[in-house]
Amino acid sequence: MTEVIMDVEIVRFPATNLAVIEHHGSPLLEHETVNKLIKWRQENNLFDNEKYRCYGIHYTNPAITPLEQHHVDFAISIDKPIAKNAYGIVSKTIPALRCAKARDIGSRNNNQAIIYLLEQWLPQSR
Repeated sequence: MTEVIMDVEIVRFPATNLAVIEHHGSPLLEHETVNKLIKWRQENNLFDNEKYRCYGIHYTNPAITPLEQHHVDFAISIDKPIAKNAYGIVSKTIPALRCAKARDIGSRNNNQAIIYLLEQWLPQSR
């Protein structure tokens, strides 16, 4: 297996309001969860990708976490309240904080950023 190397940048992230759909369970089913967020986004006319940025907030490492414990939030930054909806989209906030930023432009089915941060970058950053 080839070692993955990514650019990691320490950034001051501003407080950001989010529209979130939570995914619990198999990473192989994440696309179904993401599709619900996409439909909600379309129905609410949130098309400007600069204004409504997309985020994946990973709570577990899918490579080593049992499927039933895997958790990731898929989110879009928003600037208005979220009405009750059939998709289960809820409001959350990323607080202002200092964090490590890595970006994987590859396939959603093989996103390496969180694995790189957890397995390689974080242990070496101490």
